[in-house]
Amino acid sequence: MECTHCDPLTYRGVFQLRLNPKKLKSLKCPVCAKELTFFVPYELHEDIYNIVREKDGLLLNALCNKLDTHSIKYQLNPTFLKNIEIDCLFKAEESTYIVEVKMYKINTSKAKLKSKIRKHFGKLVKDVTRLLELEQFKNQKIKPILLLNIPDKELLTEVNHELKTNNLDSISQQVKIINLSLLKFKEE
Repeated sequence: MECTHCDPLTYRGVFQLRLNPKKLKSLKCPVCAKELTFFVPYELHEDIYNIVREKDGLLLNALCNKLDTHSIKYQLNPTFLKNIEIDCLFKAEESTYIVEVKMYKINTSKAKLKSKIRKHFGKLVKDVTRLLELEQFKNQKIKPILLLNIPDKELLTEVNHELKTNNLDSISQQVKIINLSLLKFKEE
């Protein structure tokens, strides 16, 4: 709990009670005597907690849920050539999708986000280039995706345009930088 009426960090405290939060309204700041603001943590359901704690995070789980909804089979974290790990690999609409999932801090500056996206875009292009040398990928239509948690569609469009203008090779031209809401399947 803290006092939002006093200067920041003037009064702040933590205590644990088994009490209905509505009964905390009578707590007053010892400095200014006004009502305190309180935050109550809740225990997460075990299934949700396990998803949040997973190595690949919520975004990959959301992708898997969307693929399950459309009855699309996928592989998580397959490794190729001993050092290329693909977050998600699936086949749909006669194409093989290679998905790299990245979650960024949203309150980061646009310039820093763009820098991180460029870095991960470059890594994805290099990985796909190496994968295309493998026999199992040679005759397949590969569609690389960089799946991000960035909700700003304008930023994604801007970065996509910038990277495709600066990288004219065929693999770079095929990479899609999207968020989950931009991932569409034929029946959608």
